[in-house]
Amino acid sequence: MDTRGMEGNEILNNYFKKTFKQTEQIIESNRPFFDSLNDISEICILGHSLSEVDFKYIETVSQHVGHNVEWKISYYRDHDINNHKSVMNKLNIKNTEYLKLQEM
Repeated sequence: MDTRGMEGNEILNNYFKKTFKQTEQIIESNRPFFDSLNDISEICILGHSLSEVDFKYIETVSQHVGHNVEWKISYYRDHDINNHKSVMNKLNIKNTEYLKLQEM
């Protein structure tokens, strides 16, 4: 067995252990914050990619706010809006406005 391959695997495993988000644990440890969101009427998401790693956070927020909340989501590049719409559709969030950010 090649020890270099084993060392490489160990380095990669250590990297993922250090950088992996413990999403469920983070949400649970911040439960009071999420529970306090019931009076929110508008949510603005600025400069966020809405990537898969953050899906659970957005889902948790959406579960703690009313269905009439207005969501405003910024995007910078035209291809970003498709991802944003896909995420919001998966979460069944309908009251959403997409705002294109302008270059400075």
